[in-house]
Amino acid sequence: MQEFVINPHQQILEPLHWMMSWRDIIALPHLISILEKNLFPKWLQVLCTWLSNMPNYEEVTNWYLGWKSQFPEEFLNHAYVKDQFNRALDIMNRAATGYFQPGAKENMAYFAHNERRQMGTISAPPPPPPSAVLNMIPPTSGVSHHPAQDYDRNPSYPSSFKELVEKMAIDHNLVFIPIPGKSHEGKQVYRFGSVVMHLDRNVIFMFDNQSWIPVSLNTLIDRGKH
Repeated sequence: MQEFVINPHQQILEPLHWMMSWRDIIALPHLISILEKNLFPKWLQVLCTWLSNMPNYEEVTNWYLGWKSQFPEEFLNHAYVKDQFNRALDIMNRAATGYFQPGAKENMAYFAHNERRQMGTISAPPPPPPSAVLNMIPPTSGVSHHPAQDYDRNPSYPSSFKELVEKMAIDHNLVFIPIPGKSHEGKQVYRFGSVVMHLDRNVIFMFDNQSWIPVSLNTLIDRGKH
């Protein structure tokens, strides 16, 4: 792992997978120590360098999610690993705030907020004024069958259909973010897991086979997982 190279354009993950294969033999703290010394410092530096060159933020988001998917649950629940992904979110948020790219700031803020909620961490305060990205590393889902009844039982039930979709995305660990600059008939287009969708008067439309089709929230969740 000492010579492990982080390359967003052609990533070789075999060394990481090999290390992960030892998790039933080597204690987790020892494996975390390897990640601390040989992976995350490089990973954050590559992220900073990439963000300093006006990237496509959807590609950056997918890269972040791809890396996160490489870690088993016990790693993601470890305080150190969770902190590294939070630091990456901070860096991404600050970069999106510091550069003009239509929708990037809102997209990244929305994504970061959802990620922190899924990780069970407290939302970070508003990002500081934009600064050089390379200096940003910090120190140290079907429609409810009985909505009226659900409102009565749970006062915190989403107050809008969009909030319900967002809640279902969080509950099923799926990304739900607006796609910058993308709309259909004046409606914002979103990425929901692996699919693209938009909302029109509380009806979900999913893009499938070159056309927009109405689907239930359950169908959206099922398709978003594949």
